[in-house]
Amino acid sequence: MPYTVVRGIRVHHLTEGQGPDVIMIHGFLENLAVWHLGLAPIVRDEVRLTTYDLRGHGRSDLSSRGYTPDALAADLEALMDGLGIGRAVVVGRSFGADVALHAAVRSPDRVAGLVAIEPALVGGLSRPGDEAWGGWRYWGGLLAEAGVAVPAERRTDLPFLLEQAVMTSAFDGPFPAGPRKRERLLRLIRETALVAESGEVFGLTRDVVRGIRQPVLLVYGGRSPFLASLDFLRGALRRSRTLIVPDAEHLTPWDRARLIGDEILRFVRRLGRGRAGAGGRPPMNPALVEAPGR
Repeated sequence: MPYTVVRGIRVHHLTEGQGPDVIMIHGFLENLAVWHLGLAPIVRDEVRLTTYDLRGHGRSDLSSRGYTPDALAADLEALMDGLGIGRAVVVGRSFGADVALHAAVRSPDRVAGLVAIEPALVGGLSRPGDEAWGGWRYWGGLLAEAGVAVPAERRTDLPFLLEQAVMTSAFDGPFPAGPRKRERLLRLIRETALVAESGEVFGLTRDVVRGIRQPVLLVYGGRSPFLASLDFLRGALRRSRTLIVPDAEHLTPWDRARLIGDEILRFVRRLGRGRAGAGGRPPMNPALVEAPGR
């Protein structure tokens, strides 16, 4: 299995296909396998696709610290250096989308464009610890569907919710035997700074977000718990377009994979045409794109 040493840890990654570089960043407590259940097979025929396990996730090394979105964006930049990738379109989902936005700010010359699927913490809009954070409804709802009762006093206790999620099938998705090694994930929650650091936005203030110049494709479910973040991003990002999937909640890489994969490819093609004819600044269609229902 391929590994690259990144800022003192081994990072597990896979690269396949040929064409413009696209890098995909998975979400919280996931691993690179989630992309290969749906989106990766759709896009890899037209791009050189790199997927990787975030620090502490999947087969990448565990560390005690280094889990802020900004630190993980620094990991991404170092991984690109190690793999010889000068510039790429970065696709992130949920927490991975927050990391991608930090990467766009940290390394504007390295991030050609962003596909942000369900980012949740951008611009300090809300974060774990805030009563209004949409994640409470999402995590609590999934646990309830799995038959796990969440006491009222633990409704905003993120370590408790995460541990309960890991110990149930609530977040296993389509993996027939569970997507992750539960003991390792419990170590990640209990023995590292992941929970404390993951909600830190550092310099990604609302004003900084408004300064992002790269083209951005925003993708959200119509029933997402993070639509407040979408409302802000759609107004703040000058070169963005939005895909809404009306019948979906917090989109995963296997929800409506064909629809989202085709839209990612259109986005990458548009960037290529823009570099060829407009000095690297392709025009973006600001219109809201609403996907048809099932």
